[in-house]
Amino acid sequence: MALIIFLFKVADLEIGNTISDVFDESQEQTTQLIVDDSTILLCTKVIFRGINLWSNNVPIQNGTANFVARGKKPHRFNFNLATMLLPDDKIRMEFYTVTVKRKHKKMIAIYELILESLMDSKYIYLSQENLSDSNNYIIKSTVQLKIYYITPSIDKERIALGETETVNLVDSIDWISSLDDEARHGGHRHRHRHINSKGERRLKKLHVKFVGHTDDADSDSLSDSAFNVNQNSNETSLPLTEDEKIKVQYHNLELLEKSLGRYDGDAYQMIQWQIMVNIIQGRNFAGVDINPYVCVQIGYQKRYTGVHKCTNSPFFGDVHHAKKIISTFTDTNPIGVFKVDVATVYNEKDQAFERKWAQLVNPDSIKAPCGHLLVSVGITQRGFSTKNILGESTQEDDELKPSKEFIPAFMPRRLFPVQLKMTFFTATELPEMMTDFLATVSKKILAADGWEPVDPYVEVTYNAIQATTEYRNGTSPVWGEALYLIGQFPPLVRTIKVSLKDHATVQQDRTITSFLIDLFSISESNPLAGFLPTFGPTWMFLYGSSREYTINKDHDGLGEGMGEGVCYRGRLLMEIECHPISGEHASNMNVQKESGIQFPESYIFPMKRTFILFGCIYDVTMIDKAFGNAIICFELSIGSSGYLNTNQLATHQSVSSVTRPYPRIPIDNNARHFRLPIDLQKPIIFTKYIFHDYSYRMTLSNRLKHAANDMLKLIRDFEFNVNSKVSDEILIQKYQKLEEYIHTLPCGCNELKPTSNNLGVTETVHPSLSEVLTFSKSNNRMNTLDEKRRTRILHNLESLKIWISKACDFDEVKRYEIVKELYKIARTLRQLSIDVQPSLPDVFLWMICNSKRVAYVRLQPEDLLFSACQGERGVYNGRVQTLFLQTPRTSDKPIKSSTNAKIQIYLWLGTEEQELNIFKQLPTGFDMPPLPLTNDTKYIRYNGRSLYELRCHCYKARSLIASDETGFSDPYLSITAGNETQTTPILKESLCPQWNITLVFRNLIHVGSRETAEEIIGNVVVECYDYDELISIATWPEF
Repeated sequence: MALIIFLFKVADLEIGNTISDVFDESQEQTTQLIVDDSTILLCTKVIFRGINLWSNNVPIQNGTANFVARGKKPHRFNFNLATMLLPDDKIRMEFYTVTVKRKHKKMIAIYELILESLMDSKYIYLSQENLSDSNNYIIKSTVQLKIYYITPSIDKERIALGETETVNLVDSIDWISSLDDEARHGGHRHRHRHINSKGERRLKKLHVKFVGHTDDADSDSLSDSAFNVNQNSNETSLPLTEDEKIKVQYHNLELLEKSLGRYDGDAYQMIQWQIMVNIIQGRNFAGVDINPYVCVQIGYQKRYTGVHKCTNSPFFGDVHHAKKIISTFTDTNPIGVFKVDVATVYNEKDQAFERKWAQLVNPDSIKAPCGHLLVSVGITQRGFSTKNILGESTQEDDELKPSKEFIPAFMPRRLFPVQLKMTFFTATELPEMMTDFLATVSKKILAADGWEPVDPYVEVTYNAIQATTEYRNGTSPVWGEALYLIGQFPPLVRTIKVSLKDHATVQQDRTITSFLIDLFSISESNPLAGFLPTFGPTWMFLYGSSREYTINKDHDGLGEGMGEGVCYRGRLLMEIECHPISGEHASNMNVQKESGIQFPESYIFPMKRTFILFGCIYDVTMIDKAFGNAIICFELSIGSSGYLNTNQLATHQSVSSVTRPYPRIPIDNNARHFRLPIDLQKPIIFTKYIFHDYSYRMTLSNRLKHAANDMLKLIRDFEFNVNSKVSDEILIQKYQKLEEYIHTLPCGCNELKPTSNNLGVTETVHPSLSEVLTFSKSNNRMNTLDEKRRTRILHNLESLKIWISKACDFDEVKRYEIVKELYKIARTLRQLSIDVQPSLPDVFLWMICNSKRVAYVRLQPEDLLFSACQGERGVYNGRVQTLFLQTPRTSDKPIKSSTNAKIQIYLWLGTEEQELNIFKQLPTGFDMPPLPLTNDTKYIRYNGRSLYELRCHCYKARSLIASDETGFSDPYLSITAGNETQTTPILKESLCPQWNITLVFRNLIHVGSRETAEEIIGNVVVECYDYDELISIATWPEF
């Protein structure tokens, strides 16, 4: 193993030799530099794991120290590794100046990089990374590096090819072509790419064909010619040509992808981000004889530039780092304001806006411009390289033109002021915010029978402004208030935070719950199908910590959105309207209020129905021993229905939403986990919930989810053929299947085989998705956003059809680019399925130990919904699925490495009229219980069982974590299938173990038919442990 660092050059140094003719860039070789006693040289020291390596001394010529030798090879630092890279490993580079006369070295800059991302990518190319001074302030100087991580698997592959030295690998690289062909060596591609490389232009040649200009399709700027074409196409009445139509549709897809967001990680995981803001210069500030300075505020953090005396167009050139304060002093009233949220910056290419003119507006009048500010903003995650936002100043940067405005790419560049009206009518089913003792005492003191221990009010945060309603007493308060906020459309600040808080007379107000509304999800900025933000009136379901009030504040962060809500906490009826305004004398810092708004008419809501949520538990295993020797039961709830408080949990024998208690018993050959003795009697739990029938929202989402899943299957088949290097004819046939599917988007009923699970619907062919969207749905009582959502989806589907029907080049180099674009289409379908207006509350399944909730799983209601149409049915409806329970945690708490519990459960959600279909989809072989279901029905009994055999072939593992002080581990595998666990032999002191053993599970119990065996037995869980520490170092929840 080895870590190899290649140093190319250090540029933009403030010092250097004054000889101008020592280096000619047009010549192939450098001219011999005449070194005298005053020549300034630069050397570099690289520090990794306590080892120091030095470079040779290189002269600084015109502010640049070039470390590339005559053989066109950079300077190499080679670190031989005894162990694998760790997430906390980092390199530190120190740069020193030295003269021939004076041998003393002086450190002028440093650079540090966390190598966590190198563990997966094996390669990083850093074209321009800013250095820091000794005080960790960012400076203008940059360094160019390439870093390689040679793993044991790569070493063995090279030995098999007859190469014995790692040096041969790096020496054989053509460094000139590697600069153009970023990250192709070894098949690795790094996410931070060299934008101006020739390889990039070759890979984007297909994009240029349809876009019509040479800019990258995902760049943060458009050329002025492209901007003019876009504006004219919307203003002229002449018909568009085919090329222009394709270009417009391509822009629509890019806008759609950007509006959906690019972050794919865990939304509740705490991640360290670094935000850099470079304030370059200002222009045409309002006022006479002013002394301007700039304040940058992110959350509660503020950074300031220096004050410039008597100027309306100052030049700053300051960089604001998230950890350094340049200066602090008393704030004055702002003369101009520009606001943008972090999500807008993150969604840009390379997560940065580089040298863009931000339009400042008067705080007292959003329509009154008061100058421009040239800024660069970048955001990066810990462990990844930072985008260089300190580009050299050129004359072009000083030009104010549309392509240089601080507006996201592919968005209309004509922002106009709007007024948001947020109306809050009422809330219901809110929890009490006092303990039972304090509530009883308070009622006696107040002597009021109608008083309830909660005084809720609504707080809205948008565009750095907070506004609140009046507080009302009770768990079902009525406000009838509207808050008026000023903003711009399309929005640069896209997130509205709505918090429900409890007013406290003495203590600090406590948050009941909060949620976010993305303006991009309730509006459309595309002129062809655009509409201003609109929402409701509809009910928003609220989630957070447990409904029971506790003094302990460990889980308060769940209500603030700092973790997944683990319990239903009520619902809120609200509405959002938006209207364009002139903007004159409209302050974007103040909030207006209106009260006395009447409750919406009942006819605008769909009729109410009774929904049944049903569950049948087939097996519960892998219960963590940390829960103790407890009596275990399960609770199934939707909204307030089925949820029991602490006092009710003690007497739940006649409650249908809770199973009877079970004692835990050990799993064979597993000392860490237990199981429940569920044999032929399978416990059932169910509850009923009455609410408005918004099934049309859920069925539309399910059609899109099924389309995304089917599209992924076709794409994987296409990718398999690409990897198999089949002929172009076969690829064209596979691609035509993808194209045909996007053009039809069938429901899937005609592809099913007649079984008991599909209820004999094979003879019915339902309308395609496009036909469903065009049908009149007046009887569903849709609100404005429901109708606009259908129009937007239909428009985006037409864009997808045009995009996938384009002429494709199946050249071997471009095939993977086609696969990448196809995955983007599948992701778009998945994101379009998200409806910001919920239809029903989320479903919660809790495991209860000794009357205490310990682990849970949260499910979307549309995923469990029953429908006669296969495409409209939920993806988890009517089949046994494997669920892994998790414990409640806030974002600042680590994820538990071990499994809490694994449960095999059948879930079903539908209306009361569809109750008979519950048992038609269950695995056969049970005695039918009487209908309708009653509280006394606690289980269904199967008549027999079958035994199955499962064989697990365990081969080897690679790159495990070192858990011992020796730098190695003693790994072994623990494999659980059904109610049995088996382990492999323990291999001492190995990070790449090779077992080559077969484990046989001979007595896996199964009830039902042969077709449902895989569902009933469930997933195979493979865990890898270190024998000494007995700590899980890798867990795969599915196999």
